Amino acid sequence: MSRRLFRQPGPLFIRELAVDPADVDQATYPVTLRLSRPLSANEMTALATLDSECRPTGDSIVIPGARLDDVAHAQADWVLRLETVQRVADEIAGEELLADQRRDEHQQATGVHISDRHDTYPMG
Repeated sequence: MSRRLFRQPGPLFIRELAVDPADVDQATYPVTLRLSRPLSANEMTALATLDSECRPTGDSIVIPGARLDDVAHAQADWVLRLETVQRVADEIAGEELLADQRRDEHQQATGVHISDRHDTYPMG
């Protein structure tokens, strides 16, 4: 049975808050949370599920239509959100692992494996 090995990513925390100085004269503007590492695919999915307005970009999350002071004062809330993102991402990974195990068990029980299929089509 093949198993996916999940490598636990390093800790996820906010390294700094950043804004474009040209934007701060506006009432609201994008605020960037620079993180300790890029979000994993499952963490991006979790973030999109929990907060559809935030955009992950590399090792950052951009909060559109915010204010630096408001985000700074809500930093503890953001830490909790990141913990929730990680928890949901772990749940997604667990569900994927269970689906893989069920697929492997079904393949072993039925004797049908994707690699056994001979649906090939001639090329040119």
